[in-house]
Amino acid sequence: MKGTLTPFEPNKPILERAFELARAGGFIDLQLIEAELKREGYPHPDRSLSGPSLRKQLRGLLANQAGSVGAA
Repeated sequence: MKGTLTPFEPNKPILERAFELARAGGFIDLQLIEAELKREGYPHPDRSLSGPSLRKQLRGLLANQAGSVGAA
């Protein structure tokens, strides 16, 4: 993984954690972020991340991370 993942904080909102994971690198798609959130104990990450605008923002972060890895 490119970035360093911060430890899971149980009181952290799911959206904040999703953006952290997207920025951290190492995830190639939203399904992997959803799986990580579920593994960390967040309930129903697929529903929490279902908004089209939110998904577009997260996909943009994933694309930026993938581009910066390829440029390294």
